[in-house]
Amino acid sequence: MLITAGGQSALTTALRALAPPGAPVLVESPTYPGMLAIARAAGLRPVPVPVDADGVRPSLLADAFRATGARVFVCQPLFQNPTGAVLAPDRRAEVLRIARQAGAFVVEDDFVRRLVHEDAGPLPRPLAADDPDGVVVHVSSLTKATSPSFRVSALAAHGPVLERLRAIQIVDTFFVPRPLQEATLELVGSAAWPRHLRSIAAALRTRRDAMTAALRLQLPGLALPHVPSGGYHLWLRLPDGASESALTAAALRAGSPSPPVAPTSAPNRPPDTCVSASPPWPARVRSRRACTGCGRPGPRWWDKGSTPAATGCQHRRMTADPRLPEGYEISTDPARIDAGTVHRWLSTDAYWALGRPRETQGKAIGGSLNFGVYDTVTGAQVAYARVITDRATFAWLCDVYVDPAVRGKGLGTALVTAVRDDVREYGVRRVLLATHDAHEVYAPLGFRPLERPDQWMALIFEQS
Repeated sequence: MLITAGGQSALTTALRALAPPGAPVLVESPTYPGMLAIARAAGLRPVPVPVDADGVRPSLLADAFRATGARVFVCQPLFQNPTGAVLAPDRRAEVLRIARQAGAFVVEDDFVRRLVHEDAGPLPRPLAADDPDGVVVHVSSLTKATSPSFRVSALAAHGPVLERLRAIQIVDTFFVPRPLQEATLELVGSAAWPRHLRSIAAALRTRRDAMTAALRLQLPGLALPHVPSGGYHLWLRLPDGASESALTAAALRAGSPSPPVAPTSAPNRPPDTCVSASPPWPARVRSRRACTGCGRPGPRWWDKGSTPAATGCQHRRMTADPRLPEGYEISTDPARIDAGTVHRWLSTDAYWALGRPRETQGKAIGGSLNFGVYDTVTGAQVAYARVITDRATFAWLCDVYVDPAVRGKGLGTALVTAVRDDVREYGVRRVLLATHDAHEVYAPLGFRPLERPDQWMALIFEQS
């Protein structure tokens, strides 16, 4: 095993050691731009091998080896970047067998093993664990799970190839500085390391769910064929005729700090067909004309003393409402919704939603504009409401709930006021709701009984 200065350095070392300049190297298609840059910088010719929902296609991999005479295949069997595909169990041994017959090496880029989501099941073993013959060269990095500046990774192999890798590394980088290696040992050996990985898993799941909900709500024309349970990419297909460059330009004009489109491909892919979107980390949810996280226009009021430039996303905090008691804030950031708490409230204590399944509540949250009230000290969610709307003519307010522990403080009134003022900016003509016993909350805010209830009808489906 060799310690290298990050995953990119490890891949560069592997390719230089395993293939001479001018040789072909097989790569997955689509792949990420860094892989293509590494191959070309080493003087190699990347040759694409198509990937589907179960990873690289073995029959096409065998054809590519025969057609090109390549002796290296670079792959990401676990949550491939950018598709999120996991190499199917029945393909793992087949890929190794094909490479072995071709006299080739498999460079396994296992970059995402520490970036699994909270809802991921048991992970498959690395390909290297099932390779007794020294076919696999394994790359594993800590950088993405720690910090961009924490450039530490491992390059593992066995047999004569390890000495070839070591010779290239000595020429290129010699070694990773000892203080950085000592810091790595201290980090991964501490009790905080497992907690850190768990927090990453929870955050990635939350951000993935927020991004998928926003995409389905705001861009229903984009196909989202697969939602991965690891990594930080979503792979979308643009409608026929749509242009990646036009989408990138529009996102930048709307205030996105980084373009949503990445040239994640290999040569010979038809142009302008796909887009890779990374779920937003907090600093990336920004807005000028519209929020890049949820696409909605910004609210009319801000935190006291703040400006759009200072607060970034207009939908994170909306605490300047004079009705909101001190110590609480209202947010429409979907990533902050505590879905478990909301489901518990509604399914056990709300007369209109008793027994509602968790899956149903999750779909409802994903298809709605969500509003939450939060304790500014603990960050805990204490109230919830959602709106179903076409954002042009009509809106329905529902699932308004305040935690019993904080009732009587005016949080319900402040929450409904925020909803009313936010939805008003869409220009909708009518907002409806149904209530059994909270008329005194809604009436002061302009809600009134229907003037002609005989003109309204409802279609009720019996629940199985």
